[in-house]
Order: sequence, then C-alpha cells, then structure tokens
Amino acid sequence: MRFFFLAFVVGGASAFLATPLNTSDPDIINILCPSQMQGETRDHEWLTREAIRRNIRRFFMANPPRPDFFVPYEATLTELYHAYYGSTSSPTRFIKAVNSIAAANVKADSSAQLRYDPAIQADGESLKDLQAVLTARYPQILTSILQDESYSAARALLGTSYHSIQKFYSHSTWVEQGNVGILEGLGIPGSELGDLAGESDNVCTSCDSPQGECSANIIVGSGLSTGYYEYEDEVGASFVIPKPPTGGKCSHGGALDLSASQPAEGGINKDTTSPCFSPHFYLHSDAAEMAVQATDHYLTVILEAVGAEKYRRLFDLYFGSALSICIDTTGSMEDDIQAVVDQVEQIVAHSTVELYILVPFNDPVVGPFISTSDPQVFLDAVHDLYAHGGGDGPEMFWGGLQMALKETPDYGNIFCFTDADGKDGVLMEGLISLAQQKHVKVIKINGRERAYQAYRLITSVEEYQRLADSTGGLLISTDKFDVSDIAAIIGEGVETSAVTIESLAEITGNRIVPLPVDDSVLDFEVRITGVISQALLCDITGTPYDLTDEAALAATPGVEVVSHTGTFLAVRFLAPRYGLWQLSVSAAGDYALAVSATSALDFLGDFALLDPSPPHPHYRKTEGRPLTNTVYYLEVTLVGHLESEVTNVNKVEFVDKVRKKIYIHNINMMHLINTPCASSSGLYRVDAVPEGDSVSVSGFTPGTTADVTVDYTASCCTTQVDIIGVDGVGNVGKCHIDLGILGGLIYDFEVDLVGETWVVLHWNITPSDYPINYYDLSINGVPSQHVTCHDLYCRALVTYVDPCSLQAFNITPVFDYHGTDMAGLPAYTDAITLDKEPGVPYNGTEIDATETSITISWHPHPDHVLCSYQFEVCYFEVGTNPSAGLCERTADTFYTMQGLGECKAYIADVAALSPSGMQSANLEFYGVTLCDGLPRRTHPLSFIPQSTSVALTWPQTDATSFQVCYSEVGWTQDHQACERTSNPPYAILGLRPCKAYATEVTSLDPTGRRIHQEESYVVTLCSGMS
Repeated sequence: MRFFFLAFVVGGASAFLATPLNTSDPDIINILCPSQMQGETRDHEWLTREAIRRNIRRFFMANPPRPDFFVPYEATLTELYHAYYGSTSSPTRFIKAVNSIAAANVKADSSAQLRYDPAIQADGESLKDLQAVLTARYPQILTSILQDESYSAARALLGTSYHSIQKFYSHSTWVEQGNVGILEGLGIPGSELGDLAGESDNVCTSCDSPQGECSANIIVGSGLSTGYYEYEDEVGASFVIPKPPTGGKCSHGGALDLSASQPAEGGINKDTTSPCFSPHFYLHSDAAEMAVQATDHYLTVILEAVGAEKYRRLFDLYFGSALSICIDTTGSMEDDIQAVVDQVEQIVAHSTVELYILVPFNDPVVGPFISTSDPQVFLDAVHDLYAHGGGDGPEMFWGGLQMALKETPDYGNIFCFTDADGKDGVLMEGLISLAQQKHVKVIKINGRERAYQAYRLITSVEEYQRLADSTGGLLISTDKFDVSDIAAIIGEGVETSAVTIESLAEITGNRIVPLPVDDSVLDFEVRITGVISQALLCDITGTPYDLTDEAALAATPGVEVVSHTGTFLAVRFLAPRYGLWQLSVSAAGDYALAVSATSALDFLGDFALLDPSPPHPHYRKTEGRPLTNTVYYLEVTLVGHLESEVTNVNKVEFVDKVRKKIYIHNINMMHLINTPCASSSGLYRVDAVPEGDSVSVSGFTPGTTADVTVDYTASCCTTQVDIIGVDGVGNVGKCHIDLGILGGLIYDFEVDLVGETWVVLHWNITPSDYPINYYDLSINGVPSQHVTCHDLYCRALVTYVDPCSLQAFNITPVFDYHGTDMAGLPAYTDAITLDKEPGVPYNGTEIDATETSITISWHPHPDHVLCSYQFEVCYFEVGTNPSAGLCERTADTFYTMQGLGECKAYIADVAALSPSGMQSANLEFYGVTLCDGLPRRTHPLSFIPQSTSVALTWPQTDATSFQVCYSEVGWTQDHQACERTSNPPYAILGLRPCKAYATEVTSLDPTGRRIHQEESYVVTLCSGMS
C-alpha cells in the first residue's frame, strides 16, 4: 500500500475561496495560475479569523480586566487572549471556537447542499434569495444562544452566514458601483438590499476576452447584481441558473465558468488575485476588506442582541473551565454521594470555575441536569442529591454521560462517579465520537463492582477503559471511593492551560518514556493508573525522583503530590529544569500513564481532502478518522504562538495508544472475515496479529488436523492481519489476510432543510461487503425510527419535532451479517428547527396603577411557548395619535408603563414575538391612572367596553339591590349619574367614545342602607376599534 501525505499549514498561497490552496498541486495550477497572481490574496478562513480578531479586540477594550488595559490594534488572536487573561493562560478553547466558525464557513463550499446553491454563494442574480436565507438564519443563531445555549450550533450557523456575507462582496457588483462602505442591512431581518437589477436590466458589457483580466465592464447606473456561474457537475446541475441570452448579464468568470464565453463575455468575480480565475482580481483587496468589515459588523449585531456574557460563551472566553460532574444516585451510592458532596464544597471554594454542571443518573431516569454560573445554586443541587432506587446492578451510565456531554463546553473534563456497570451501552460509540469531537476528557471513578443479572448491552470496566483512552481521560478504580484522594484531580479539571505531552494506555512490563521540557512548560504532572512496581523519573541532571515513595516526594522542594493511592498516582513538578527528562515504569499488569503540562503552547490539527471541482476548489475537512489509500492535507494551528505565521511542518508521526508508530491508512470502520487456515500436524493454538476486537475459532479442539474457521473482528486501524497456528511440536503456520478497503463508514452526515416541526437529513456511506438492513435514527438520545436506504447517498425526513429548539441526531447503520443485525459506527449532527407564528397572549390583567404608571400582566399562548421569546408592548394616551406612542420589548410577562399623566386613559397593545421577528395579533389593554382626590381602585369589577357603552359586572352577594354610579373622569360630581339594578351585569349606555369613566357599585340591603362599595375606572373604545 502506498500512502501520500502533504502537510498544509496556514501561511501558504491562498485565495478568496474557502481555504488557502497549495498552488504547487497539479490539480490547482491550471485553475489559479499562481504565476499570474498579483499581490496578497485572502480566503474565507482568513476573512473570518480577521473579522473576529477585530471584534474581540473591541470587546476586550470595552470590557477591560483592569483600568490600564490596552492591546495593540494588530495583536493576533493569541496575543489578545494572553493580554486579557494572562501570559500563562491557554487560548486553546478560544482558538478552537474561532476555528469552528471558520470551518463552518469553509463547509459551505464543500457541503453537497450548500456549495452549489446560488442563494448561499451569491451567484446568478439571487440576491433576494440570499437575503431571505440570511434573515431566516439570523433568529436561529439567536435562539441557539439565548434559548438553547447551544454554542457549538450557534458557531456553525454563524459560520454559514459569514460565508454568504463574504461572498456578496466578491461576487456582486457592490464594489464596482463605487461603494466605499459595507451594506449594513445584509443578513439583518427587516433590512432591504436597495436597488437590484431586474430580469431585463443590462448590467455588464463584454470584455476583450472571455478569460483573463477584464475592466470597465459594469454599466454605470445599473442595479446591484451578481454573476452567473455555469459548470459541469452531476450533483450541482439542478442548482445551476443558466445565464440569460440577453447579452447584458454578468458572468462569474474564470477558468471554471462555462458562461464566461457567452455575451456579455468575461466575468466579475474578485475571489483571487489571479486574472486566470478572477477577471476583477485588481479589486480583490477592496472586496476582502469590505468582507472583513461586514463580518465584523454582523458579529457586533449579534453581540448587541445576546449581551456580553453570552458573547463570552460563544467564543469560550473565560479563564476558568467547567466543573462537570455526572453521578450515579442509585441505592448503593449513599456513602459515595456524601464523599463527593464534601469534596465538591472544597473545590468550589478554591477553584476558578465559570460554569457548574451536575448530571445525576438513576434507573431508569436520567437528570434533570443543573447548568449554572452561580456556585451557590450548584452547591444547593449537590446537597439535594440522595441515594435511592436501582437494585438490578447495571445503571444508566451512558445516558448520564450523554446529558453531561451536551452541556459541557469543548475542551472540558467530565468526572463520572458510579459503582456499577452501564446497561445502556448502545449509546457508547456515539458518545465516544462526540467526546472526541468536543475534545472533552472523561475521568471515570469506578467503585466496587456489583453483581447483576445479564443485559444485552452491558458495558463494564473494559468499555470504561476504552472511554478514558479514547478521550484522553482516566479510569480510576477503587474498592470504594476515597474522594479526598482524587479531589485535587477534580480541582485541576477546571484549569485551562493543561496540554498533553504524553499519553499511553494498555502498557505492560517495562517502559522508558522521554519527556522533553522547554521554556514553554511552567510545570508538568505525571499520572499513572494501575498497580506498578517501579516509577522513576530523572531530570536533565540525572536527579532521580521515585514516584512510588509518597513521603520522599512530599518532602522534596518543587514537587507536589496531587494524589497517591494503590492504583493511582499524580505528581506535579513545579518550575522544572529545561531539557530531556526520562520516566521509567515497570508493572506486572496493565497500566496507563499520562503527562500533562501547564503551558500556553499547543496545537490543533485537522485532516482535509483537496476537491478541485467547481464551483469553488477547496480543502474539505474530514469527519472522523482518515481512510486508506487517500491523499490528505494536514492543517496545523499552533496555539500560544503567532498562529498566523506558521509556515512549515517538519515532522508528523502517527502513533497508537501504546506509542507504536502506525500508518494512517490502517483505518477501517469494521471488518469481519471467515478464513479457514489448515494445519496438518495437530493444531494446538490459534492467534491473530494484531489482536483486533475479537477472535473466535470454531471447529477447533487441541490436536485437531481438520480445517478450522477463524472469526476475526476489527473496528479500527487494521487492514491486514496474520492468523497464526502452532502445532504440537512448535511448527508455525501463518495465513496472511489483506482486509482491503471496506466500508460502512458514514460521512457528510448533514442537515439539508429545516422547518418548524421537521428536518431533512442526508449522508453518504462508504461501500461495504455487507448489505445494510436499515439505519437506526435517534433524536436527542431517544430511538426514533428505522430508515431504509440501500444507496451510498441517503436522505431522511424527520417529523414531529418541536419548533424553535435544538435537535441532536445520531444515525447508526445496521448491517446484515450472515442473517443477524450488526451495528456500525454512528454519526452525529444537529439542527435548530424554525420558529412559527406565535399565538396571541391572553388573560391580560391590570396588576397595579398609580398617578403616573400602570402595571399589566398576561399569559403567553400555550401552543407557542417555545417560540415566544419576547413580547412587544405599545401604549398611547386615549385620544392621541397611536404613532406617537411608545413601544418596548420585554422577555417578561408583565410590564409597567411609566411616565404617564395623572387621571389619564391609556390603551396598550401586547404582541408575542418569535425569534425571527414574526408577531402575533395584539392583546389590548385599557387603563386609567389614578386621579388625585379620588379613592384608589379595587378590582372585583370587570368590564366589556364598547365605543358608547360598557357592560359592567361584579361578584354576586347577599344584597337585594345595587346602585351603579358613573361619571366621566375629570368632570365634577354634579355630572355623576346613578341608577339601581337588582343583579349584575349592568349596561351603562350613552357614553362618549375614547373616554375614561369612574364607576361605583354599592351593595344595598332591603332598607336601602349601604353594605359595601367597589370603585374602578373603564375606558370606552375609540371609533374603529373592536
């Protein structure tokens, strides 16, 4: 097998395309013509990072950590973070958040549904559609931040919107029209794009040549337009908008645009500085600068809508991390819960924590979770934990972890406490994948095992170890928790500057590990899990540190014993000497070791594939692990350095968890084989190298001379295996099997379309030797439906989901393996459903009134609680122009109208607003401020006002009759009219429209003596109201 590897780093030749492109690649040379490039070029990644950099700097300057805070305008993202949070703080989470937005932007040029869409790419005079798509996505961004607090979803949506905003400036005629500022309403609901070119309007004239540089081809005074882009692509054919044959429409232009040779010939795109690809290459820098300014402006609008605190969460801008605890609350955990509670109090008191997350899990109930920035709320929830239920042994561990993963920010740690196995192991594969995507480490603290009955999907210590190994976490086993021994580990979990120097798992015997320490390392910590006989660490001078001698370590200056038990030790070395240290460990059984350091230096890496096809050549970042026989590019971001100046990667090694070098092509999703291997001299032993996930031999008894069948299963990282047989006299026979490139791996699992209560999903799957029976689709962790699809490209419609909410989807292929179902590896994606028109608020009530204010309350419509996130209250004085009134928005269900006139009548309208700005019909209020000298109102009286009458009612009493008196507010008592009635209701007639009236209802006994009196005010309707 041959494997090709190309290291791709920031700083190479680039274009106003999705990403920088390696212009030495043969597939790129003829498209971009790098020798013709004139000046510096920019791509979507750079535009996004630069806009965010500018925005973050302004945010830091507006919210300084100290009075004398200042940071230079040109400071990089890392320099900004260090200036604000300190030079030793790690910006990894922040850079990752920025990169995820940029990645979502780039994905719009690679996703099967986005890359061709003219409304996304600003092609084919689709500016109205582009604005509609952007304005529809804007409330989804706000909903994901304000309601769902799903910041990863918000980043993905934000990056997609950035893509279209930036494409507008490189694909439209905005720059050519002489505009020197940005179009501020682009993507903002309620804003217009201005004068757009109509279907019959000419915009362009022909260039001298269909290819190459083109200038002065925009007709002066023409409306705003974009170029038409035609290309040959089987998938994109249905999206291409043909260029009208009028001879006056613009083309996109460039080597890939077939419409460039149609009148008007040439093109207008400003994507690159190469005339070979961009006819208006000379305007590239202007378009790029406007794109940065527009991206910056859009983010500022988002900031104003969500506030500073949510903005920090969007970019992971906080020094402390999250304290995330997932704990079993079944009956056997009583002592353990109390131990955790005691230690959590100490951790909260002595740690810098920005977010507290607590997920209790029982059986069968998981949650409810607590996610709060308030330490007291968190502690109250911890103190409320108590042991109950359970009893059958295994518990809902994976369900608890799923909830914790959803709430824990990227690059966080989750501490899981249980003394039982997990019965919901069907969730395991998807959760390990999700934890890896989020870079979340899972530290599993295991108590004594319990006996239990058999379950189909039980997971135990072996799976917990795999979880820890796969996420870079730990598995700590004890007879019963002594949480004080690991409290320091939990406390460290909320620090942000830890980077991994070394991580090894499933080691046996002796191991010598070199540990390089340079001036970027402030301190480092060695953690070893398992029973070890020796652990000796030597620094550059040869000074030894016996890690098994707790007393000696505690007495050594510069050494801190974090935890030291029979199966787990953690030792920190403060201000270590620079140079190459050496760690020597010996053990009879399996053990694992990890070395982490406090350092501001780290790196992020992603694999990518080159796609040179139209409409926009790009590198597409791969999801999951790389496949065999594929050329990959590696994108490296050095965090803690001048990350934009990385220009070369000298060495890349791929290693497995025990530090053996591996090749990246040794990665398959699954493979099962039946391979007969014969032995003619009495077969006594059969082995597989490598071991794989499982090996079973059928038809085998020691000494047999018959053929045997070996079933070998490997889920990852194995494409070739040797089945080795040994006979009774030591002869060795070997069957070598090349597993080849097999499939069953889901990729590009994405959302096609989103509605109010439905979502359309699509995905691809690599070819497999085993047919697919169906796909198991789960929504928010709950099995939902089986999807039948036997093609390599599949789509599914998901219905009956809640509107205005985050929906998480897991899809798992289920294969037919010799007549039985076999589940493959799942894939994950999510979406936020659209909002729907909110219902009219109801049950409006006047709570209070003074001489200058009226307080009202209402209930949101029960059918649309999810989609009513704000209310608009508009009020004006009766008899005045409603347009002169005041309108304000509130998230509460009550509102106080202030600054009113004394003894005045007011009309108030309350409407519910959806996240996208859709407005319900109005709930109308009529109120009157108190009048000086008149008694305060009471509220047993209720009214149904009309323009010239009022229907008045009150509670029935023992009175034999009632006296009803009324007068127009502001008139003297001489104008008061009084009448008697035997029972409510009572109609007051002959009133004037749009006027306030004071009313009195007096209860009378048979002699006419007053028993009780109620007073209130009412406003008659104005003409034309109902």
